[in-house]
Amino acid sequence: MDVSAPAAPGLGGQINARHILVLLAFAALCAVASTQVGSGLGGQALLALAAGLCTAGVAIGAVYLHGLYLAGLKRRVISTYLANDHSYCFIADDIGRITFANAAAQKALPTEIGQTLAFALKDLMGNPGTLLTRMQIRTVETGGADEDVTTRRGHLRLKATALGENEIAWRIEETRDAPIRAGRGPSLPTVTIGRRNAILSMNESARHFVGDRARSLMDIFPEGVPEHGQISVARNGENCILAR
Repeated sequence: MDVSAPAAPGLGGQINARHILVLLAFAALCAVASTQVGSGLGGQALLALAAGLCTAGVAIGAVYLHGLYLAGLKRRVISTYLANDHSYCFIADDIGRITFANAAAQKALPTEIGQTLAFALKDLMGNPGTLLTRMQIRTVETGGADEDVTTRRGHLRLKATALGENEIAWRIEETRDAPIRAGRGPSLPTVTIGRRNAILSMNESARHFVGDRARSLMDIFPEGVPEHGQISVARNGENCILAR
């Protein structure tokens, strides 16, 4: 049994293979100690303790293995359900590493098993790590999270669903019904920001105004992020202009 195996679902994330092995090891030590003490009261007590620890270890181990079986079964069912979805679907562990990607995601995105979901989505949106972290926190707390993001290519609808203690299923639906189209006139530069002024997305006008994709508002306002209505210096390509 792999001592680095994940915690068993249904036990509050508290029991894993390492705890079971430690319990069985103590049972073995008590059994060995009982043979050294002899058949007296102390030896009988140690033998009874060894039997109790062994029984507890076997029982907890059975629950642990059953939990892993149910988690694996649930994962296989969900993977099968997501496999032919036309949206980009992933399963990632608790630190964001991809363990499953459906055909649509593998075809359209730089997807490899073991890499992070943030890396796979880097071409879809600016600074995806901030958004994914926020959604992951809500998913752990409530079991799921949804976000709608506007990008230069259109709209993204992200949905996260908890799959137990250590994995999250992600579904990213991309619609291209709202990108900037030629002939409709110029659009105002627009950015979507998250915590600590991180830029989550920029429309095409904003990218053209700044000259490239900015990661933070400080990349746009080099002298400091302005307050509402305040005139500030903004980067405009290789130059700077006054903006409000």
